Amino acid sequence: MAFKEKPALVKLSGNATQFKGNADININGKPTITNAPIVFYLLNGKLVNLTIGPPSGKTYNPFPLPLFGIVTQVDKIENEV
Repeated sequence: MAFKEKPALVKLSGNATQFKGNADININGKPTITNAPIVFYLLNGKLVNLTIGPPSGKTYNPFPLPLFGIVTQVDKIENEV
């Protein structure tokens, strides 16, 4: 997944961090969805929840449920976009 632009909003609230933006999504190395709205939540620094909405003007969403994961390591990367 590649952000089309820097996330528009970063919201720090208690033990949760939220990023919102739009992304192009590749599946098996091929472009599948362009300009899809996403919301990325990091809860208590350990749990990840990624919600992917349908692209603008589309009603079909191949990701109707959020994706969940567990953070095992966080690395600082400088000067990367």
